[in-house]
Parts: sequence; C-alpha cells; structure tokens
Amino acid sequence: MRICITGGLGHCGSFIVPYFQQNGDSVTILDNLSTQRYASLYGLDEHNPVRFIEGDILDYDLSGLFHGADVVICLAAITDAPSTVAKPAETWRVNYEGTQRVVDACTLNGCRLVFLSTTSVYGVSNGGMVDELTVDLKPQSPYAEAKLSAERYVLFENQNATVLRCGTVYGVSVGMRWHTFVNRAVWQAALGQPITVWRTAMDQLRPYLYLGDLLSAIVHVLDNNLTGLYCTLTDNHAPRDIIKVLKHYRPDLTVTLTDDKIMNLYSYCVSNQKLISTGWQPKGGLETGIAQTLTLLGGVRGKET
Repeated sequence: MRICITGGLGHCGSFIVPYFQQNGDSVTILDNLSTQRYASLYGLDEHNPVRFIEGDILDYDLSGLFHGADVVICLAAITDAPSTVAKPAETWRVNYEGTQRVVDACTLNGCRLVFLSTTSVYGVSNGGMVDELTVDLKPQSPYAEAKLSAERYVLFENQNATVLRCGTVYGVSVGMRWHTFVNRAVWQAALGQPITVWRTAMDQLRPYLYLGDLLSAIVHVLDNNLTGLYCTLTDNHAPRDIIKVLKHYRPDLTVTLTDDKIMNLYSYCVSNQKLISTGWQPKGGLETGIAQTLTLLGGVRGKET
C-alpha cells in the first residue's frame, strides 16, 4: 500500500510511520518542520526507506504528491489549542484551509483519506454522553472551531473519507508533545514538581486516547474500508484519575490547585460505541501510557527542594 502522511513527524505521526513502514508499505511524509522534530526520522528501517519531503500543506503541490497514493492520513495541524487563542487567523489557514487543499487533492486522485479531528469540537456539554449524532457543538478555541469546519468539509466533499474525532492523545512517541494534560502531568511528576490543576477541574471528565489505540483505529478503518465519522478514544477520565495512577509510581506526588486556566473549563464524556460496534476495541489505558512515559524519563530528576 502507498501511504502519504501529512504532518508525519509529530506526536501521532512519529508513532504511526514506523508501523506502516515495518508492514512493508511505501510511506511518504510531508512535514514543514515547524516544530523541528527531526528526531522523528531517527532509527527507521533502512530496508524500506521512508520518503521525506519538507513542505507545507498550504502551498505544496498536493495533487502531484498524492498521485498514485492509495491512502492519505492527514495529521498536519496546529494542535496546541490554548495557543491558538492568540493566533486565530493562522490556525484557520492551517487547520481549515490546509485541510481543504488535502481533501481536494485526495478527491482529484481518488485517494482514501483518514482525517484526524478532535473531541474538543463538543465544547460545553449539558451533561450526559455525547457522540457522533450530537448536534449541539460549541467549540471553545480557534483550534476546535477550525477542526469542526474541516470535518464538515471532509465529509461533504469526499465520500471516501474517514474522520476520527480523537480524544486527547497521550503515550510515548519520538515526536511526542508535552502540553496536553496527561503528558504534562507525567513530566511534572518525573521532575518532582507539583501537578498543576485548575481549581474546579479535579473531577471534570474529558476523553483521552492512548497512542496505540489511535494506531489500531487507523488500521481498523483502513482494513475494513470504514468511512464517515467515528469518535475515537480509549476512555473518559478526570484529572483525579490521572493523579491516582501517577501516585502509584510517585507516592510523594503533590498537587497544586491554580486559578490559571491550565486546562479547559468544562466537562463532558464521549461515547466510542460506534467504532466499537464495527469490531474495534481499545486496549491501552492510563496505566500503560503513564508507566511508559515515566520509564522514558527514568534517568532525569528535577532540582532539589
């Protein structure tokens, strides 16, 4: 299979690329290196080299790039939601207009498209469970607004596309990011720093997705030719759940409640039953992701207090 992955050096891409390469697929990565994750190209299998192209979805010849590709996995995006408040125009260009260009090029070339969106599109919930049929969506950041608009464009313009509406991703990858709550909390715990939680957020539920489950979901939808929209998450958790797991490994862990808006100010649960009903099962979890990340940081300590 010939696969092109946009934004392939990031947290998700650097985990996904080795799987397809080792599976014998022909993999091409397009990445603009804006996050300078050069290390995501380290250690790849030299017997089936990955083709890397430094380029941007906003101006690269995507129609030419996707010619002959069987599948395009669209990961290219600005992903740090809080930071997008200060740059809404740039976020719209990358996360919506860039996705438009990807979709149009896929449609022109007849490629299968897998687009990663976010459960942040739900925004404020009135309680209860939300899913793919929920229509009262209230995205709370330029990131989520652009992703929701991109979802709609993908599904309207390309009948051969799959949108995975993903929970917050956690777990170890070469290009992993640290600004999301689980990974940031592990970082703080490894360095002996207090875990910072917004004062009223300790029991607010949010959807989370283990990296291994993201990969298995992508493989599942491709193997089964599933199209349409699927909420993709491992489970719903509150910060209290994450801190409980961390304390198992770091019993001396402390928590600092803050008035800074470090995490979102709302709580909601997302159902993954639609994807599960097709035969997919999440197999990861907080224990696995946190243990792996703490092991990665096992040789570092913070300053003495």
